[in-house]
Amino acid sequence: MKQILILVGPAGSGKSTLSQDYVNEGYVRINQDDQGKEHLELFNRAVEKGKNIVIDRMNFNKDQRKRYIPHASKGYRVTCTLIIKSEDHCLHDMLKREGHPTILTEANAKSALNTFFSKFEYPEKEEGFEEISRIYFRHPQYEGDECMIVDIDGTVANIEHRLHFLEKTEKFKPNWPKFLSACDKYISISRKNFKIQNDFFD
Repeated sequence: MKQILILVGPAGSGKSTLSQDYVNEGYVRINQDDQGKEHLELFNRAVEKGKNIVIDRMNFNKDQRKRYIPHASKGYRVTCTLIIKSEDHCLHDMLKREGHPTILTEANAKSALNTFFSKFEYPEKEEGFEEISRIYFRHPQYEGDECMIVDIDGTVANIEHRLHFLEKTEKFKPNWPKFLSACDKYISISRKNFKIQNDFFD
């Protein structure tokens, strides 16, 4: 099936690096920084030709993402990949790179990051995505000992898909075993220097 992959992540998070992997596999890359106002026209042309497409933009909220999703009705499988990377880490990498078409100074970089982090809305399957993946970019400078974070109460994890197990009614009591067993609905795969975790929601 034809694919539309919508990347979500702050400037400097590695979206363009990841999108190039898909370009090498034959995807059409849509990027507003490089293509300007024509990027939507180029996107529509790619859809008309039935091309696989990767959207390389910050796409920080639902309004930013919704323009690309309706094409599922044209035989496309629309998925989202969220790149999780700290603001400081992004700024560090942005200040090292050269030749970006729009972010030329540290002030530009900080402004772009502020836009993303102040307006960010977590992508949800209800927007029309068949799948949402999380990517944790692993920069060599920040490598350290491996660790495991156990989070069962939602401090870090998205637990919306299993909250219904804890609802208390006249007939049902909270079912903690089922709530906890739903934690294992994850598949981890590697893609070069990225770590990808796919979330499958009920």
